[in-house]
Amino acid sequence: QPRGEACGCGIGWICVDCTSHILSCEGTELMAELEKACRTEDDDKIDFLSERPEVAWLSGLDCDEADEAIHNIQLERRIRRFRDFFSTGVAPTWDDRPEGRQREYSTQIRHTAVRTAEEALNMFGGTQIRYGIKALKLAANGYRLHEMFTTYVLSEEFMHAWNVMLDQLAEFVDGGMDGPEASRTRQAAKKAATALELAMRMYYYSLHLTLDKLKLQVPQKEGSLCPPDLLMETTKFLHLTALLYKTKNGGRPSLDPDQEAKWFLASLVSQEGLDLFEYIPQAGEDRRARSKTKGVKCPAFALLLDNKGKEALLLVRGSQEKQDHLIDIDLGSETLLEGSDQDPEWNAGVHRGMVKGARYILQSHGIRKILADLPPDFSIHLVGHSLGAGTAGLIGAILLADPAFKSRKIKIVGFGTPACVAPQLAKKLQENMTTVIHREDVVPRLSFTNMVRLRQHFNRQEEKDWCQKQLKRDQKCLWTYVGWEGKRKDIADGAQEEDPIPSEPRNIAGDLVVPGKVIYLRQRWQTGQYEAILTDHDDEDLQRITVSATSLDDHYVESYLKVLRGLTFNQSWKGGYSPKEKNGSRELQSAMDDNGNWRPCSICRRDPTELFILKSDAHRAMATHHCGQCGLIVCMECAPAGDKLPDFERELWAVRVLKDKRMVLPEMGTLEPQRLCIRCQTLLYAA
Repeated sequence: QPRGEACGCGIGWICVDCTSHILSCEGTELMAELEKACRTEDDDKIDFLSERPEVAWLSGLDCDEADEAIHNIQLERRIRRFRDFFSTGVAPTWDDRPEGRQREYSTQIRHTAVRTAEEALNMFGGTQIRYGIKALKLAANGYRLHEMFTTYVLSEEFMHAWNVMLDQLAEFVDGGMDGPEASRTRQAAKKAATALELAMRMYYYSLHLTLDKLKLQVPQKEGSLCPPDLLMETTKFLHLTALLYKTKNGGRPSLDPDQEAKWFLASLVSQEGLDLFEYIPQAGEDRRARSKTKGVKCPAFALLLDNKGKEALLLVRGSQEKQDHLIDIDLGSETLLEGSDQDPEWNAGVHRGMVKGARYILQSHGIRKILADLPPDFSIHLVGHSLGAGTAGLIGAILLADPAFKSRKIKIVGFGTPACVAPQLAKKLQENMTTVIHREDVVPRLSFTNMVRLRQHFNRQEEKDWCQKQLKRDQKCLWTYVGWEGKRKDIADGAQEEDPIPSEPRNIAGDLVVPGKVIYLRQRWQTGQYEAILTDHDDEDLQRITVSATSLDDHYVESYLKVLRGLTFNQSWKGGYSPKEKNGSRELQSAMDDNGNWRPCSICRRDPTELFILKSDAHRAMATHHCGQCGLIVCMECAPAGDKLPDFERELWAVRVLKDKRMVLPEMGTLEPQRLCIRCQTLLYAA
């Protein structure tokens, strides 16, 4: 590049070909001054600034060598900052908050396929069929069809939109196109129809599972309760892990987002007596062309020190960025330790993407060297959520296999930990690692074996027949509502005969399980009460994937916080908590009576499905609920929680929104608001 212009080989670095130097300095203001002096060729200014200790001058390097040198300088400063703390007792300061960036209040208009699909899936009549055709064309051209139906499959208009799209499928495929383009379009349309059918079947399958719970037909064995001390210790640092999601971009828009994030997190943790030593707020990737770890990705993490409690805390964040999701899907055969001469007891199969990220954090970021230099009386605590939990577990396993950490106390806690280690390694980690799994959290259950079980259960002929029966019933209700009875084709009769799911799934990662001992935060279907069960990865409840509306919600870190805070807040834990003793004789009422008839709402005595357009047994699972206090069957109108219901007294497709009357009941073992009937609401307010 011409002399005096900044090179694009690095962020903020001046290339040797441009200015004959590459500068590395701490502080954005100093870097700006140096860049200005280099561009204006102000030699006196350059000499004056280069004598400052926070500036490092590098010369004679190409761009890739400069990246490596910059990486080493940052690593050296990180280690020096750590050692200075123990030699001088002065914690690192993050007082220099970067300058804020003025917000831009411009309006961005985004016309995407998802937005078009939203119009299609909320269309109210035959006059807007063109939206269905448009959405189908966009889907056939490769747009993310699964995202559209993840968002909209649970809506009341789904069946209507589904029928319209299928009716137009033939017209779309044969719409005057010839040659290779027509062939590709037919292929894409077939894939779109397959995705639609799978979405419909999975939707009814999830309702079938929910219906079994309402009838209290889901088996649930007794388990040993988690000791209160272990539960308190496990919950201790979860809120700090949650902060990594909140501080990714700092507290305000900034000219230096990374520095702002560090300042913000340091400010928050200092109120708890913790010192922040390093924070990588963004998921990273090694882009050095000649690096041995080129292409390796690692999640965001933070290193904190509790000098009073003599603990080093390594917190690893879960998936929040594109790079994180690329780690999640990096499956394949990989062992924990590199090299063939390693201890065979530790060198078991692991998740490839996560173990690469764990090695990168330890080696390239210098965390192993920093932890090895800790005073002998310091312990190491590794905590993570989701992807971060798996990465933290593998970091801990690598350290435990390292002779340099043989005498060091290492504890690992993972929340929503994915299946990331072989069974033999999971058992070996039981002494040092605790995995917490919340109710129906799908992430820890996403192993190859569990996926095969789900596929087999999903594809049973009796399950298919049940879904078809419910579909026909709902379609009849829908056409009666819109006044099209007898005028439309029954789409259930035209369902595909072939199985749209691949018949031979391929295991590319090995049979992996969650590591360590497991604290299972489960909800007893008989009482609705939460309890913490101490178990392991072989527990029957963890061997099946439950498809439901809460499977993903249960994975969020906020859900873990609410349940764990509710359990520890409950004073009954002090004496050894037992849900049966606490809840007395209260039990949830089955949705079906002894004669095999569906129970009406215990308040208004109506059938809960009367409030909805679709009235099949499957949709009864959406319309029927239990009161969180008395446990009786109630409808949505008698136990409102901000629900949307059809307004039959107004025009077609009109809706009304109920008030949200949920209340927090700590005695249920969670701080999640519970749905209450109007009678219990009045009694609780009166109390």
